[in-house]
Amino acid sequence: PLRQASLIGMTWMLAFLLPSLGLISIHALPVAERFLYLPSVGVVLLAGAMVERLSSRLTWAMCAALILAMAAGTVVRERVWRDEVSLFRDTVQKSPRYATGHAKLGAGLLAAGRTEEAFEVLARAWDSGLHDPEIAIVAGVAAARQGEAEAALRWFALAQRPLPEDAEVAANIGAALLVLGRTGEAVTVLGTAATRHPPRAALCGRLGV
Repeated sequence: PLRQASLIGMTWMLAFLLPSLGLISIHALPVAERFLYLPSVGVVLLAGAMVERLSSRLTWAMCAALILAMAAGTVVRERVWRDEVSLFRDTVQKSPRYATGHAKLGAGLLAAGRTEEAFEVLARAWDSGLHDPEIAIVAGVAAARQGEAEAALRWFALAQRPLPEDAEVAANIGAALLVLGRTGEAVTVLGTAATRHPPRAALCGRLGV
């Protein structure tokens, strides 16, 4: 019966949708379409119950229109998910204050060999007030790849402020110091970090262990 199917569909949809509605504050996840997969089963149950009461010809017409609409939506979203650059560019356009999205976009550009563009994206995000260590780390890597060891060191230092004991940040700082010929400082930084996080391959490698 329509009433029973509607009740089941609504209950299912609400049960699986409530945890992701933001009623309780959780870490921001702009790329979270997966949270709609289970609730959509309830929508399908509701739609099925309603369609059952329609004429056969109208039912087929509605199903065809729905399939075409969903196919078009799939094509559009497939373009966004083509690679990391397109995915996270779409993310930062829709959620410009999502720092991790900017960091991931920068990392994707770096992986694609677009180092200068990556640095510009990350520097612009930082200047807009998104002072996130992820952004600083990737910006430092981008600066290092452009041969700007001094700039890289400054970025890694910015990342280290909120992450004073992070081993990977220390490894990057040590690498930048080595490039600058400041071997003694590099050994001190890497040695201190290695005692906190033994054994870390990145640290041991920089120390020549």
